Amino acid sequence: MSKTNIRRVHIILQGKGGVGKSTAALAVAQALAAQGRLPLVLDTDPVNHTMLHFPALGARAVEILDSNKQIDHRAIDQMWDMIINHAEEGGDAVVDNGATSFVPMTAYIAENNTIDMLAECGVQTVLHTVLIGGQAMADTLRGLSMLIAETTAPIVVWINEKDGPVQRDGRGFEQSAPYQELVSSGRLAGVITLPASNPAHGQDWHDMTSAGHTFDQAAEAAPTRAQRARIQTTWARLRGQLHPVLSHGN
Repeated sequence: MSKTNIRRVHIILQGKGGVGKSTAALAVAQALAAQGRLPLVLDTDPVNHTMLHFPALGARAVEILDSNKQIDHRAIDQMWDMIINHAEEGGDAVVDNGATSFVPMTAYIAENNTIDMLAECGVQTVLHTVLIGGQAMADTLRGLSMLIAETTAPIVVWINEKDGPVQRDGRGFEQSAPYQELVSSGRLAGVITLPASNPAHGQDWHDMTSAGHTFDQAAEAAPTRAQRARIQTTWARLRGQLHPVLSHGN
């Protein structure tokens, strides 16, 4: 596989639950599909298989933890083969990993040189993690710091403002030590912002996810023109942020 045909696996990793990991995974999968990138969508969350609730994505569940909450090496090795085989067919992959399996997954990737192994097979690993404002911000920053320390892959940082600005002492992410470290090492693959939503947008999201709809399906099913316009605008803005990230290096 030539460098111009390198495919990617986008792995969403964060140790704090309820911060928007599945939102990021849903957006990446839909944006790849919109680009004709044939995404293979895998859900490794041992608690909530959120991705399976969206039939249009064709997601598959992969149980990567055994009964002792440790990595099932055979299962995860088979998952990498699925991703490599899909890449050979010209498609990218998206892995939505849960908070419960964050530490085992990150440790496995580091200990088994997974990023190098995938690269040798023509698959570039791109990690995505979410930072959120409010009380959980410190926890999400620790998750990012762990990814920086334990892995070598480029990282996309999602800034989720639903609980408030992602700031510490009045300084945003761009003024933080993790940001500077990612920039200096050349590992910052992008920053995606999920702005705080008003009640109308929040209800749109609730309706869309409850129905298991993609953005396009939700817009088509919207009962009013106003709701359809809001959904289309939200998706266009998010897709616009994702485009340079997903096209990076092509």
